[in-house]
Amino acid sequence: ENFLEAGTLERYTVERTNSGSGVLSTLTINNVMEADFQTHYNCTAWNSFGPGTAIIQLEEREVLPVGII
Repeated sequence: ENFLEAGTLERYTVERTNSGSGVLSTLTINNVMEADFQTHYNCTAWNSFGPGTAIIQLEEREVLPVGII
């Protein structure tokens, strides 16, 4: 329903980083809600071979403790 190539829209932020082998895009969702786990996210990439698409859904996992040494 929404398209975000880079930047922020409501609780969603997409950051793009150029690397030697291509572009890395990261989606960050602030204030994650239960409905976010029911939503399907369309991840599409374009390159010289054409577009490729993956439909993903968030999966809830057990929180692991974090330690700093």
